[in-house]
Amino acid sequence: MKWPTLEDVRQAEAALNLADRQLASVDPAERGWSAEVEPLRRHFFGGLNDYFLLLFGAAGLVLLLACGNLAALLLARAAGRQRELAVRAALGAGRARLARQLLAETLVIAAAGGAAGLALAALALRWMTAEAPASLAAAFGVLRPQALAWPVLGFAAAAMAATGLLAGLAPARWAARLDLRGAMQGSGTRDRRSYSWFVAGQTALALVLLASALLLLRSFGDLLSAPLGFRSQDLVNVSVILRTPENPQAAAGSAEHWWAAMAPWWGSLLRRVRALPAVAGAGVTDNLPLSPSNRAAGPTPELELTIAYPGFLPMMGIRLLRGRYFGAQDTADAPRRIILSQSAAERMFPHQDAVGRHVKLYRCLRPPYCEVIGVVADTRQTTLRGTEPIWYESLVQDPVSIARLVVRTNGPPARAVAELRTALARMPPVFGA
Repeated sequence: MKWPTLEDVRQAEAALNLADRQLASVDPAERGWSAEVEPLRRHFFGGLNDYFLLLFGAAGLVLLLACGNLAALLLARAAGRQRELAVRAALGAGRARLARQLLAETLVIAAAGGAAGLALAALALRWMTAEAPASLAAAFGVLRPQALAWPVLGFAAAAMAATGLLAGLAPARWAARLDLRGAMQGSGTRDRRSYSWFVAGQTALALVLLASALLLLRSFGDLLSAPLGFRSQDLVNVSVILRTPENPQAAAGSAEHWWAAMAPWWGSLLRRVRALPAVAGAGVTDNLPLSPSNRAAGPTPELELTIAYPGFLPMMGIRLLRGRYFGAQDTADAPRRIILSQSAAERMFPHQDAVGRHVKLYRCLRPPYCEVIGVVADTRQTTLRGTEPIWYESLVQDPVSIARLVVRTNGPPARAVAELRTALARMPPVFGA
């Protein structure tokens, strides 16, 4: 599989922006839009770079610590072979050959350890691939690896060689400076003194590396425990897709009627789900927190767009700071109303109260634009590194056919999942029984 290069991304972005300008020349209401192309791999995994770097750094420090410990063990083993090495030297083996012998032995040990690590990695990859949820597998598609990639194998080979060289350097250097006469006579005061200094240095280095690894792991834990802006406990989410008929006009009289019927269908589903014994609360949204970006570019600063059915925000525990949540008065025929996150409100209306103001946003390109009815706390929408400005639309006013049913359980999640399956199976289609 060939990943897109930076040049491929730039060419695709230029082509889409050209199409945007051509569209704007036909319809002035479409002016001000731009396109941004993002590789699929970065779209799904870009927010995880911080965690990977921290874990990679901690693993590297632990590897250095293992190299030091292995070097100490090999040096002790070589010291116990002084007489053997002295005999080899007396038979004609040069000091360089003795050093190469010890280094080769170390490389064999490193290769065996690397092979075992690759075998465990392959088994872990196969297990994670098999245990991945169906929704994750569908979202990742071809991104799901079936085997270790060649770059991974190459890096593992380089790490094996580097580990063998680092761990074998001290024994090889010791062999190159071996006192043959002292070794044959069984005296090794100088060697024992050198070995004592090496052990002391290795212990000090091990303490430094261990402390550094613990600090990196603590930073990783801080990232995982960062406040999310919502309550993540006891949540279960299910992807629900309303299949669009090939001929909406035949199914509903018109395509507009079919789309308008979606919001009542979601409302009916929520009423049925909220009545289940294992469900403490339920909501519907098209963009869950900690999901890939769903930015809505256009005539305003880039914001994350989230479409949610009324009741989703309080169910998720997203605090209301000013104004109100979506309610029954925000019908499909009412003027378009939105809710802003705190950072979005501060960006669009610095040092002002955003509630009651009107903003020009996607689907609100003509007066009176969208009315801001509330401001909620920030959430970590795409990554744990920080919060992003978000604007929320009501699903009643902007229906969608693909969304996430999010349920907060009051018992074991398995019980709630079984009840959700039954409830979804009993739901009628959007039109007809």
